[in-house]
Amino acid sequence: MTFDELKNFLLNFEHSYCENDDQNSIVLFKINLEEMQKATENKLENAEELSEFEINKFNSRLKKIIDLEQDPIFAILHKGNFPVRFEVKADKNLSRLLREKESVVPSKLLDQNTWNMIIGFGQIPKEEAIDLISLSYQLVSEA
Repeated sequence: MTFDELKNFLLNFEHSYCENDDQNSIVLFKINLEEMQKATENKLENAEELSEFEINKFNSRLKKIIDLEQDPIFAILHKGNFPVRFEVKADKNLSRLLREKESVVPSKLLDQNTWNMIIGFGQIPKEEAIDLISLSYQLVSEA
């Protein structure tokens, strides 16, 4: 996957957008909390179509969204590197396993226990990288 392909993939996640950092060296992929809140509220307005589990899940998500002060980051894409480098969140155990591979190192920008920099698609195949990105989005959007 090239830088542009990965960027386009990341922008396909629900309520996602990107912005460059001040030095224009990385692209931060964030979740727009306002959009997510509106979508969650709309789902709750149609509660007759939802199960009790889904209603509880959406109410819980809504409470968490309201408590957050800024849009959370779910991925970071580094500019100007070959092979492409990106950072994603995982739980501590998965992070430990991933780092057994030379192409996965702790993040230098975010929590080193749970954020990992993936270097290229050598030891981490494209399909696994896509799964890791999806997991990162899920962890951040449900946090």
